[in-house]
Amino acid sequence: MSSAVFIPVVIGFGHCGRALHLRCLRAMMAGASGALISADVHLVDPRREATEQEPALRSHDRLPPAAAITGGVPVVHVCTPPHAHLACVREALALGYRFIILEKPMAPTLEDALAIRALALAAQAVVLVVAVWLNSPLTRRILSRLAEPGVSGLAELDIVHNKSRFSRSLARELEHVFDIEMPHQLSLACALTQGRPQLLSAHASDLVLNGQRRANMAHGEIALASACGMVARLVSNLNHPSRERSVVAKLRDGRRWVGFFPVGADDSFSQLFEYSAADTLTHHEVFDDDPLSACLTRCYQHVAACVAGARPSVPLGMSLGFNVNVVALLDEAKRKVAANGIPHGAPRRAAVVAA
Repeated sequence: MSSAVFIPVVIGFGHCGRALHLRCLRAMMAGASGALISADVHLVDPRREATEQEPALRSHDRLPPAAAITGGVPVVHVCTPPHAHLACVREALALGYRFIILEKPMAPTLEDALAIRALALAAQAVVLVVAVWLNSPLTRRILSRLAEPGVSGLAELDIVHNKSRFSRSLARELEHVFDIEMPHQLSLACALTQGRPQLLSAHASDLVLNGQRRANMAHGEIALASACGMVARLVSNLNHPSRERSVVAKLRDGRRWVGFFPVGADDSFSQLFEYSAADTLTHHEVFDDDPLSACLTRCYQHVAACVAGARPSVPLGMSLGFNVNVVALLDEAKRKVAANGIPHGAPRRAAVVAA
């Protein structure tokens, strides 16, 4: 592993940059991440208030040239809304940065995603896309079980995200429910099916609150089918009164695995329930799970290996090719929603909650 020092450069200091990436970076600095990360974090956000200044945070209104970041290897974190990702990547590469961590989704459209991949290839840059759910120990437990001898394979998959998101949804424009948690859900579905499934249907509804409307920002559903006949149902509800991130994997032999991811930084634990074909609970475990920290740790380990001259495999779900496929499905789903209009009636809940 490289002994280089890595200097985080965070573009966008809203909720994602401040409450998620910076929090995880601080935790990584205090622990053993496998890479030496500088405490001097650079922030790029012209809207950041002066009252938010902290001694170890260096603020910039604009992204400085990479050569101006001295004392280590700069690693850019793009934490802006998705519609700004292409411009941020283009600017960072033009200014000499060669290591970029890109928040999900990679881009809001397939056109932008392909442009980002082309820019990265032309610059011979390392661009990794955040893959939070895929770096959860829960996901890795399920993947490991699927690979065991004698496992019959998946028949059905339900992936649910329920969490109200009123204030930020009303405060921001140019968002779609499929841009918030659905990229993680779709990445999980692609990883569990080991390929790019076919889109069967997509629906979304508007958020209406206090006389304001945000199109396609309340409830979203996507249905998929894999080449082997497995059907996946993905539900993301941004106006649900309770919080849940769950996956239900039903095997062809009738067994069922029900997993619950952490729903916030205040409680970093996951749970896994396993049921027999007779619907008897056969196993239950609770385990530590901080998936974003695990994801960023693997990002920096990958960058450190590249700096040391190695050619490491891209971590699960973080490659540009994988995420171009995810964006292609999301783009197709958005176009299907636009063509079909907004469905009427109350949204159904796809996942089965464990007893």
